[in-house]
Order: sequence, then C-alpha cells, then structure tokens
Amino acid sequence: MGDIVAEPMVIHRIGDRAIQRDATMDALESVRLTPAADFVDRYPHELSGGQRQRVAFARALVTRPRLLLADEPTSGLDASLRVGIVDLMSDLARTQDLAVLHITHDLALAARSCDAVIVMQDGRVVETGSSTEVFTNPSHQYTAALVAATTGAQ
Repeated sequence: MGDIVAEPMVIHRIGDRAIQRDATMDALESVRLTPAADFVDRYPHELSGGQRQRVAFARALVTRPRLLLADEPTSGLDASLRVGIVDLMSDLARTQDLAVLHITHDLALAARSCDAVIVMQDGRVVETGSSTEVFTNPSHQYTAALVAATTGAQ
C-alpha cells in the first residue's frame, strides 16, 4: 500500500524516499488508516473495500492538492461504508483546506456533503443552486423527478 500511495510523489519527483515515506504515512493517517504502520506494507487484497477506498483517497491527497475530483467516490460500497467515506471527505475538505468536486448519481451523497449542486440532464446543466435549495425546492422538472425518486415522494 505504501508504494501505491507514494507513486504520485515518485512520478512528480517530489522529495526523496524518506520524504515520500513520511508523506505516505501522514496521508494514511489523514484518511484514518491508523496506525499507518499497520497498513503501509500490506497488499490490496488484504484490505476491505472501505479501506481500499481510503487508500485511494490517501494516494490522491499525498501531494497536497487544493482540489479533489471525486467521481462516484462511494460506488460499490455498502450504505454504512458510504456514510463513513462521505464524512471522511467532509473532514478532509475542512482540515486540509481542500475543495472537493463530487461527480455522482447518488443524490443522498450530494445532499449530505455538498454546499452547491449542479444537476445535468443529457450533458446539459438544468439547475444549479445551494444543496438545500435544490433538494427542498427544485425548479426544474428533471431535478424534481430525481428528488422524488430518491425520497419516494410523489
């Protein structure tokens, strides 16, 4: 796992092996894979799906980006793991001064973790606004249908 997380630093020639190892350990700790020493020398097949998702976040964060593009970050995870990953991303955004752009079909994820929402239909923007505004008072019929399908409302 350590090599996987450190790879972006190796590719971009950031630091020597010692700096890369320290950054890898910090990244693993930041995504709550603690203690990092218990994870750094493990193989992917030795981790759960949620732990592997956290490794992916650690890898994305090891170079300290200002923006994280999260394309369906919770797909393939069960409901209990989704909540943990969404909370982790919110915590990371706050503690690391990180902007997170979620690309998702999961409206519950967007409602729980996004400040602003853009709804697209057939590749076109049909509605934008605050998360609260879009999900409580959708102005476009497509958005209203999506919200109704998610909440079970008629």
